Amino acid sequence: MYKMWTLDEFDIIFEDEIARNVNREIWEIAEVEDAPEPTGKPFAVVVELDDALLECNPYAIELWDGETLVGKTGVLHDKPYTPVIAWEEAPELELDGFTRGNSLIVCIRDEERNILAYFDGGEHYQLGISEGGYDFVSLTGEDHYVGEGGEFEMGEGYPQPFNPSITVPFTIPRAGEVKMSVFDLLGREVFSSQVFYSAGKHKANFDASTSIRTLSSGIFFVRLEYAGQQRIQRAMLLK
Repeated sequence: MYKMWTLDEFDIIFEDEIARNVNREIWEIAEVEDAPEPTGKPFAVVVELDDALLECNPYAIELWDGETLVGKTGVLHDKPYTPVIAWEEAPELELDGFTRGNSLIVCIRDEERNILAYFDGGEHYQLGISEGGYDFVSLTGEDHYVGEGGEFEMGEGYPQPFNPSITVPFTIPRAGEVKMSVFDLLGREVFSSQVFYSAGKHKANFDASTSIRTLSSGIFFVRLEYAGQQRIQRAMLLK
């Protein structure tokens, strides 16, 4: 059995009569917005979703290397599984991608970009090194569902007071998106970012010099949001 993935149309010429008569099927991978740019160095990950996840109307499958999106495609609802291409980094072309040997993270989203499921392969699923040339991952809604609930911790931001930047440590129990927002005393948002993180300890950073408006010394509120929860703390900017 052979599996081939391509971005372009191509012709297959069979010189043997038996080869011409074998069963073959061509699957068209669904394109979606925000997919990473191909680097020319692909690694395929075949993702199978159970019935529970399919009933949640999954829209897209994303492949991540840490905080870097390295592959994304639409879910094939009429097939038993969906092949997704992860793209290896190409520094010579200034294109981001995965680093060979890093852990594979799979994220399933619905059409509103909500996370339905995730899979963190850890040391057992490493990008680009499978002997078969591709990996196979089976996800179930029961084992990997990410919804409201679950604890996460927000550490004390430092330095205090800060100028111009403050670092806020946090820990999340499962891979997911964390949104960082900063507000002034009048409740006006001066900064916002949203990043996908793997499970574990991380740090978020706010640099007042990059704010959408010029900031003066004073009290600000830093808010982190994750899986339907939020944590807030005060921070003082002192110029």
